[in-house]
Amino acid sequence: MSGSSITPKCVGEFTVYITHTASGITKEVTMLALDDFHIDGGKGQVSKNIKYSESFEFEVGTSGDEFTRVDGALEETWSIKNSDDSIITVKENGGKYSVTGVGEGNATITIVPHYGSEAYESMSKTVKVKVDHVRTTAFNVSMTRTKYNGDVIDINPDLENNCYRNDQLSLSTSIDEGTTLKDIEYTSSDKDVVIINNEGRMWVMGIGKVTITATEKITGKSQEFRLNIQNRISLVEDNPFSVSGVDCTYDEATGFYGIENGHPGRIALNFAEGTTYRTVEWTTSNDKVATMGGDGVISPLKAGKIKITATIDDGYSTEKVICTINLTINKQPVIKDLAEFFVLVRKALGHFGAFLVFGVFSALTYMLWFRGKHWFWSTPLTIAQGFGLAALTEYIQLSVPGRCGLFSDVLIDSAGCGIGILVTGILIILITLLSWRKKKKQK
Repeated sequence: MSGSSITPKCVGEFTVYITHTASGITKEVTMLALDDFHIDGGKGQVSKNIKYSESFEFEVGTSGDEFTRVDGALEETWSIKNSDDSIITVKENGGKYSVTGVGEGNATITIVPHYGSEAYESMSKTVKVKVDHVRTTAFNVSMTRTKYNGDVIDINPDLENNCYRNDQLSLSTSIDEGTTLKDIEYTSSDKDVVIINNEGRMWVMGIGKVTITATEKITGKSQEFRLNIQNRISLVEDNPFSVSGVDCTYDEATGFYGIENGHPGRIALNFAEGTTYRTVEWTTSNDKVATMGGDGVISPLKAGKIKITATIDDGYSTEKVICTINLTINKQPVIKDLAEFFVLVRKALGHFGAFLVFGVFSALTYMLWFRGKHWFWSTPLTIAQGFGLAALTEYIQLSVPGRCGLFSDVLIDSAGCGIGILVTGILIILITLLSWRKKKKQK
């Protein structure tokens, strides 16, 4: 010992005796000698700069050749403290320590030596770590639209781009390779026209003008795309419409279609593939000749010539269709008129007339059964009998090939029976009154 300097020769505890030579008083001090430890072979503090998600390893140990280890000396160990787990993680890996950057910022790893159960903070060393994100310097955005037929068209960011409602819009972004921090925001100026989610997927919702913006929030760089969404409105070019109806004709010389009066016709528009708007407004040049229904049905009113106009216009899109159809409402042929007349006669005689006779005889039959005033109570029974017979005859016709049962014929038959009963009743009342008057005069 020289002055106050003590130089230990080995690792372990030792006692120093200090004696005052004049007084002879002796003091003893127990001390501990430890091996100085190193980090990756160096005895000083360590600093590291790494990128986000990057890793490095370090090793802690003693020099091992400075001191001799006496018998009974305890092993020297270390504990690791991490100041911020949100910035770095530290894991032991085969005697080494692996550090990974998981967030941006500064963190400190403290290595504390232990001798036995005691920790010696004053002899600790640190590894200071700074973690930085890699930020992009480039931000490129592109947009395409895919048409209904599969054609892909690039969207020009410098122009207003006309798109159709059934187009599929796609947005793609690119940044520097290796970028570890990015925050891209997508916005739509009108969500009733186009909506876009956080991944840049887009859905067309309606028609109108809209601006789609992609912004890289870290760098502040952005790109806009201006879109004008419209409906696709088109008819098949070589066959825009078809006309149907009873005895429908077409005169190539005049360009007029013809249908028969008294029977409805129909105009069907043939929309082209990819059409997104199909609402039609129908008008006629003379609604006294024929009227148009919203579904293209023609209702003829009298013979004559008219022009029918079909207009397809959503009020916004550039495309619209105005289609004109020349139509003649023809008179019904005389032969058809006669045929319908004969049908009327057959129903009048075969149905109404036959059941009228049935009603008369039924009324007379029940008159014999129900004498006097009780005869009137048989009237509902007679009417029910006529209706039942009419329904039975129509039901039988359902099983006859080429014939059909109609409820309208049941009503015609029942009406004939009812009128027969009424006429019979009136005649009986008149005969009764005349007989009564004749007897009165004789008295």
